[in-house]
Amino acid sequence: MSRRSQSGVRAGGFRNASPWRCIVLAAAVGVALVPDATWPSDDPTGGGAALVDYVVATVDGEAITWTALRDETSLRGLRVDSALDRRQTLQLLVDQLLFVREARHFVIIADGAVDEAMRAAPVEPDADDTVSIEVRRERIRRQLMLAQFAERAFGPRVSRATDSDVESYYETHIDEYRVPAQYRVRSVRLHVPPGSTAAEDAQTRATLDALRSELDSGAIALSDLADRAAEEALLSVDADPDWVSVPALPSAVAGVAERLGVGEWSDALRVGAGHAIVQVAEVAAAWTQELGPELADAIARSLRPDGLQALMQAWLEESRVSADIRILDPELLAPTVDGRDEVTYTEGK
Repeated sequence: MSRRSQSGVRAGGFRNASPWRCIVLAAAVGVALVPDATWPSDDPTGGGAALVDYVVATVDGEAITWTALRDETSLRGLRVDSALDRRQTLQLLVDQLLFVREARHFVIIADGAVDEAMRAAPVEPDADDTVSIEVRRERIRRQLMLAQFAERAFGPRVSRATDSDVESYYETHIDEYRVPAQYRVRSVRLHVPPGSTAAEDAQTRATLDALRSELDSGAIALSDLADRAAEEALLSVDADPDWVSVPALPSAVAGVAERLGVGEWSDALRVGAGHAIVQVAEVAAAWTQELGPELADAIARSLRPDGLQALMQAWLEESRVSADIRILDPELLAPTVDGRDEVTYTEGK
């Protein structure tokens, strides 16, 4: 019989730790969601007969139940009927239990801290309303426990990022510190009624070209056109625009905004359901934030969770090897690929 098909197998460790890596980083900054290792059985029929629950895995004898797996899979936005999603969630539950079990020896969370965290926690619009208040409280308690444990156990061992680390990060992410050029673009637009003919389109462009000439010569002021626009349904004028970057402009306008000089009006452009002339009123040149002391300190602080995550991940990998992790539900064992297990399992003790 294949090892994969046996119940009561021991997992020496999960190869793909990507779901946990997200939680490790979240715990480092205090936002991890840690589910109960066991959940109460429910009664979906409402008839008083309890749904029979069962243990799907154990970590050194501590149980993870089917309901815990099912509910956490659902809360993570994954499909309960997907074997792959259930296996990923089980991996996460096992890893979380390894951490929480250790954290219990070092951290006690007061009820007041849980109450405060619950009041501050955002309400998700798609939150699962079948989860009881008691379970939510326990999840937040464990969330706070993990965050404090991570800081106490690993925080003192995280070295501050060196100047070289900061400079390397800055150079690698230089685009994050570039501010694109900003423009204030005035416009005069004539809307074209649906079904207009080519001749009507041409007349609209000719009207705008004439207005542009009057604006250039000073024969008419933009404020006068703005007054007219209040009475003419097909005319619209933006005389006091906000600052925008080129990507935020309509494509036809963006193409000419970078070529126009300040104060210069464009030729008539096709823009949406009409035609327009535009003028660059002001330009703020692009610039790059320099790596000064304030930015260097911010980068150094932002790199700290990465160091904390690395220490936690190393501890987790050692704990997986030494723990007695037993997968009791054969459906949660990884399928074979070309005769090889996706995850290495050995028989239980």
